[in-house]
Amino acid sequence: DGSTHTVYVSVGDAAGNYTTKTYSYTITPEYTITYHGNGATGGSTSATKCYSTLDCPASANGFTLPEYKFTKWTYSNGVDYTTTKLTSNIDLYAQWELLPRAVLSCANKTYNGQEQQACSCQGGTVGGSYKATSAGTYTVYYRIIGNGNYADVAEESIEVKIKNDYIEIELTQKNRDKIGWTSATTNLVIPEYFTDEGQKYRITSIGDSAFHSTKLESVTIPTSITSIGYAAFNSCDSLKTITIPKSVTEIGDYAICNCHALTAIYVNGANPNFSSYDGILYNKNRTTLVRYPAGKTYTTYTVPSTVKTVGTGAFSDCDNLTSLTIPSTVTAVENAAICKCDNLLTVNFKASVKVIEK
Repeated sequence: DGSTHTVYVSVGDAAGNYTTKTYSYTITPEYTITYHGNGATGGSTSATKCYSTLDCPASANGFTLPEYKFTKWTYSNGVDYTTTKLTSNIDLYAQWELLPRAVLSCANKTYNGQEQQACSCQGGTVGGSYKATSAGTYTVYYRIIGNGNYADVAEESIEVKIKNDYIEIELTQKNRDKIGWTSATTNLVIPEYFTDEGQKYRITSIGDSAFHSTKLESVTIPTSITSIGYAAFNSCDSLKTITIPKSVTEIGDYAICNCHALTAIYVNGANPNFSSYDGILYNKNRTTLVRYPAGKTYTTYTVPSTVKTVGTGAFSDCDNLTSLTIPSTVTAVENAAICKCDNLLTVNFKASVKVIEK
């Protein structure tokens, strides 16, 4: 605390004679600098302790304030702090300067044809943000807002090319083992992605005859799949059900034919191209009957009156059916629509069918 103290010490010799010596000392005071963020939203700066006899430099700033940079420490009255010997405890306050910042311009601008209002128009050191949903070339419009020291910059644009970190691939008989399929596989979950020899792949389609005549009992199809090829699951005798995800826009002929255990085909309700009713596969508005599951147990069946077309292979290998009625709304029966139904005795055409393919 800076006070001076006197100590008296008696010193004796061997003969028993004592003398008194006087010692004086002064306690060197220690003072503290406490730091304040002055609006900072994160970080901290540890207090500094210094003896009064030594110069006391301020600590490096540890506070953070987005879109601003730290400039200096000042006293509460705004006077700059410079290194000095302290005579008391003091408080210092961080001073901040607004950074020039890039912002995305939202007015009447587009990203690959999409209104730029879909972007996040927020100021910041790194500007706003826009989430690219696919690979391609994006035109980004921006402007720079200055501060007291820097002028604004007029709107500009830059083209940014976004690339996939994967290769799109079709799942086929040749590469199906890459996803863990073997000849003994019964329950298959097709992944959206897989990696082979360091390369990442994304499965976007199931190829022709990819799982023809396999032992599959169930299969899960990811939403990355947009098409299922010709005869992809044909003759999978143990397959019981299958669900078509919302992403599938194309299903090839005979893709789910000759599956004698198949009792239902389901479709995600958000699929814009296909639908399912009573486990039977139709196009979205049910004007085309795409596939009647071969394992359904009905012995008699009447095609719904919404149907205009009975699709290719729609009723092939339906051995439980003994009677089938085609309503008057149907105008076309496509190739092999009714074939190899071993117990089918009658087909009642109430329709004025214009096209019956072989």
